[in-house]
Amino acid sequence: MNQLQKFTTNAGRHIYSFQVQAFPSLVSNIYLIDDGDRLILVDTGSGMPLSNEGLVAGITAVSQTYNLPITLADITDILITHGHIDHFGGLPFVRQHTN
Repeated sequence: MNQLQKFTTNAGRHIYSFQVQAFPSLVSNIYLIDDGDRLILVDTGSGMPLSNEGLVAGITAVSQTYNLPITLADITDILITHGHIDHFGGLPFVRQHTN
């Protein structure tokens, strides 16, 4: 499900993209931005168990594929793009694992 992709901006920031199963019939895109100082999670999925599992699996895939020692605990910022539950519903789950 993760369909992991990596993009690099002209400024050298790395953007990782993967998908989570937000609901049984809905997939959501999640982005992780690494600017060298901060690790920004863009959207959190729905908060449903399968979505949360996909979020952890996606971050693990980024870590393993690109040899980056990152976990949810390393997230410094969370950006929610808009107020649909498939974008912000996982916020409580993510906050439990971050400072």
